[in-house]
Amino acid sequence: MKNKISVILVAVLMVSIFTACSGAGSDASSTETKKEAKKEKEATEKAKKNSANDAAKDGNTSGLAGSDEKEKFNTYYFSLIQNMYDISSITSAFAELSENATKDPSITKTEDWKTKAETNVKNMNQLIQKVRTAKSPSNARDVQEKLVLSMNEYQIANDNFIQAFSNMNASLIKEFYSHLNKASAYLEQSSSKLNELNK
Repeated sequence: MKNKISVILVAVLMVSIFTACSGAGSDASSTETKKEAKKEKEATEKAKKNSANDAAKDGNTSGLAGSDEKEKFNTYYFSLIQNMYDISSITSAFAELSENATKDPSITKTEDWKTKAETNVKNMNQLIQKVRTAKSPSNARDVQEKLVLSMNEYQIANDNFIQAFSNMNASLIKEFYSHLNKASAYLEQSSSKLNELNK
């Protein structure tokens, strides 16, 4: 499974980066952003399946000693990948909601927009909590530390989303994207640490 962890997290990270910026783009760039995000999601799914197949074939995790440690790491790893993929999906949904609000602010007063926004906020809160409380194996504590920092940034962005876009508050919207970018930066750091672990 060497390097597959970083490949998957980078794919997830790219989805987050593309979608975090999509609300501010033009129609043309927004279309390109959606295409890129779709490609990255497909790449993530493919890498995820390949990793699962490889793990099933040889049960090997590079850089780890002992079957118990390998098992703990694999459990943590696959849970992490699923959580990151779910977070990237919700981030994509936020991007669509924010883009629609930017194009037509009156849409934020509709029940459909409010319901979708509230659902996304609730789902993101649940995922943030799952990642924060994940039990990492001893050799992945640095990874978990960076993930918690990332989740803290996602939490701030998540808490501000509805107020920022329903009121089209420029200051809060800027803050929302700033925290998303910080969250993505911490995800990149966690990916680097996983890559080091796999060397």
